[in-house]
Amino acid sequence: SEFSLDDPLEPALLRTIETTGWAMALAAAGSDLLVLDGADGAMVYGMAPASPVRLSSYTLGGFVLAGAVGGTTAFVLDREKGLLVLDLTKKSEPVLLCRWMPLLEGRRLTVRDGICYVAGGLSGMHVFDMANTASPIETYWYDTGGGYANQVMIDEGAAYLTSHLATKEPLTIFDLSDPLLPEKLGAVPNDAAVFNSAFRAMCMGEDALMIAG
Repeated sequence: SEFSLDDPLEPALLRTIETTGWAMALAAAGSDLLVLDGADGAMVYGMAPASPVRLSSYTLGGFVLAGAVGGTTAFVLDREKGLLVLDLTKKSEPVLLCRWMPLLEGRRLTVRDGICYVAGGLSGMHVFDMANTASPIETYWYDTGGGYANQVMIDEGAAYLTSHLATKEPLTIFDLSDPLLPEKLGAVPNDAAVFNSAFRAMCMGEDALMIAG
């Protein structure tokens, strides 16, 4: 709702803009308006004097709660998808610049040479430099795209990550040439061979990986 504050003691309702979701918060985007609209995402409205027009809508399928705009960059807090950074240079087509998901749940972890690898449930895989145990530094994050990260195992310069739920890759393999910055090598797809199997705990045998599914 938009109010006139010509008389601050008696605000006057000018108009109400109907949105498709729950309007949780607002942020000025230059002369336009960023509406954080719950499950329907972050929306940009052109605030024309006669009739506001929705210019765009951006969502990753989570639930946006709050946001702020600096110049042409919008920072959007999504309680399910983390912190989204959007480029609003072209307000009709927001572009996702990056996304950061905090470690919400430490499911399992392993430590190797002062580096901690955490399977963080819905928040994916996290790598922490533990050189200063009083202040660990996160050096890498892998987004499982909705998959639930169960376990990380390290073996001979490689990391193996199992996950289940809404995942396209129940097993992901990383090269650890730089142990602080894993590089994805490949994955086992959720295809007919492993259809919807829940990859959980695992162990390494003779040239084979055994997985409890």
